[in-house]
Amino acid sequence: MICRDQVDNASYMIQSIAPDGSFLYVNNTWMQSLGYGRKEVQRLKFFDVIHPDHRGHCTEVFHNL
Repeated sequence: MICRDQVDNASYMIQSIAPDGSFLYVNNTWMQSLGYGRKEVQRLKFFDVIHPDHRGHCTEVFHNL
């Protein structure tokens, strides 16, 4: 699909997150920027990639969404 290819190769990081914090989708730029492979991402939760100093704020925002 053309749209999927554009999203996969966009120059900015794109992610989709499930209510439990697991990643439903991340694009190639996301993985390259953060240094993860596809199999690693499958085992991660959103808060695993958030700096500890920002987890409290991000947790609050995430739960409000």
